[in-house]
Amino acid sequence: MNYKDKWQNIVRGVAKNLLDSYISNNKLLKTHNGPYHDSESEARALAHLIIIAYYEVTRFNNIAYANALTSMGHDLLEYFDDTGLIILRKNNNKDSSNGVIGHAWILEALSHLYLFTKDTIYEKYGNKILDNHLYSKEYGMWIIPTTKKFDYTYNH
Repeated sequence: MNYKDKWQNIVRGVAKNLLDSYISNNKLLKTHNGPYHDSESEARALAHLIIIAYYEVTRFNNIAYANALTSMGHDLLEYFDDTGLIILRKNNNKDSSNGVIGHAWILEALSHLYLFTKDTIYEKYGNKILDNHLYSKEYGMWIIPTTKKFDYTYNH
């Protein structure tokens, strides 16, 4: 087995453990935002898990996760508030949307759900997110939807 196959087996093994845990317990494992260790919201973790499930089903033909993918999509929509946003980071000293990038992860999950189900509800919720994200042409910067301040993070 070559390096690429070994690496893929390790990554997919971790992914399957996360998926199987969610399916059997209907609960996400506790996660955090990388090097900052900000507690990540369940919605953000679920969005990442949806993308993993999508690739397990579509790329690796692992149809065992097809029903879970649809169920996770419905669960993700429950996290939206009346404004069309989701809490993505739990840190009282920072914005709850994780700048602009946080909702990009949700959009990515919604796009994969749409590709899988062809259900336009995912487009509708994606548009709610987009409607909340403003870009200042004058300053060439995105505005954080929850604080209405510029997002200065370079990679956002």
